[in-house]
Amino acid sequence: MTEARNPHPDLASPAGNALELLVQRVHRLEDAVAAIQDTRQLEQRVADRVAERVRANVPSGNPLFSRLVIDAPRHLPAAIPVNPAPHAQIAQRPSPWKQQWLLVDLVAEARAIMYMFFDPRYRLSWGIRTMTFGLLLAIFTSWIWIPGITLMLFPINFIVVKVVDIVLAYFLVKILVREGRRYRATFPDLFPRPPA
Repeated sequence: MTEARNPHPDLASPAGNALELLVQRVHRLEDAVAAIQDTRQLEQRVADRVAERVRANVPSGNPLFSRLVIDAPRHLPAAIPVNPAPHAQIAQRPSPWKQQWLLVDLVAEARAIMYMFFDPRYRLSWGIRTMTFGLLLAIFTSWIWIPGITLMLFPINFIVVKVVDIVLAYFLVKILVREGRRYRATFPDLFPRPPA
């Protein structure tokens, strides 16, 4: 008459088995998420796989090359935190290229402009050539073509000619510097940046 009683009658039922299976699945899912959050293991597995593929594809004749490529992941710096604390952020210094003296920058721009005109690989448009020649001609002959300049007194006509020359030179410089920057961007190997 004694029946073997189940201490948890609700788990013996089909609903109880389903609940137990669900609990097991949730535990496995939690373990998987915890393993994903620990990215060091994942990174190490990826680095090992890449190293294996590189070992398979590296030419056998150069051991130095293979050692450099395979050992490269071990020499990489540690990961940088995504959101460091505000007090831990390092103020970024401006690039040394932007801190150059005005004279050095002017020399670099002048070199680029000079090379730009004589480099056969770079196609300078005829509009730029025409405007450059026209503005230079206008600057050198401004005392001739400005109307009424000969009727003015000496200091006034000189000042007017120089103001006109400055305005024309400003436009000439703007045109040439813009085109020079395009030239420097097209051929960056001609103008290496100074070391930091």
